[in-house]
Amino acid sequence: MVEMNKEDFLKCMVEFSEEHKDDLPSPDTIQQEFSSWYHKYSEKEKSNKKKKSSVPDSLLEAYKDAEGSVNYPNTLYLLKLLLTIPATSASTERANSTLKFIKTRLRSRISQKSLNTFVLGYKHKDILHSLDSDSLLQAFIGMKRRRLLLLNPLSE
Repeated sequence: MVEMNKEDFLKCMVEFSEEHKDDLPSPDTIQQEFSSWYHKYSEKEKSNKKKKSSVPDSLLEAYKDAEGSVNYPNTLYLLKLLLTIPATSASTERANSTLKFIKTRLRSRISQKSLNTFVLGYKHKDILHSLDSDSLLQAFIGMKRRRLLLLNPLSE
């Protein structure tokens, strides 16, 4: 891990937490909590110079360490947030490419619900292709009475 002095650590953590202040469990105690968190690991580092360090080497280790403690609710929340941020934007790029196929100039006035349905169908087309189209059609027709008109009267 990169070593930081206490002032730089507190400054970075408070800046990061400012954007999420409304979501934090106890935003009033953020400064004291981060100070305590820093002190906890700086003391462990000093006492364990000869042994293997107990300072977490990753965000996941830090999260596991904070998870059992009730003293660091804000830190736990922010670590969880950091662990859920994707490392790349590839999934976002794929979603935008999918939208480009579905929402064209001709279909620009599509509702959000329909758009979500079409995107899910496009992304999971292997599952859709494995379904029986006749049973899907019968289920769709059975949903509303007016859809009975969709049946071809000549086919029966």
